[in-house]
Amino acid sequence: MTNNTTIRITPLEGEAQSSKTLLVEGSLDFGGAQLLANVCEQAALQTEQVCIDLSGVSYLDEASAAVLRWLARRPQFTLTGESLFTRALLEEAEAAGD
Repeated sequence: MTNNTTIRITPLEGEAQSSKTLLVEGSLDFGGAQLLANVCEQAALQTEQVCIDLSGVSYLDEASAAVLRWLARRPQFTLTGESLFTRALLEEAEAAGD
């Protein structure tokens, strides 16, 4: 799935039926984060656990970090592969109470 070429969300094949991994690539702004949240919600209807692989994210803003924190607080979603920059923004969003 794409959103104006800024973000790409790819379901990875070969996963167990009880979990699904979504590879996120590109620049993640608020619109892209909302798209990711919608894709995650749809994936959660089909499986018990959704892993959101952020290893391909080159940029995110504070608003998208808040959306990612919201996803991470939900038990069926797990964030992985975040860079130091991404992790710092997620921690900042958490400290701000988003």
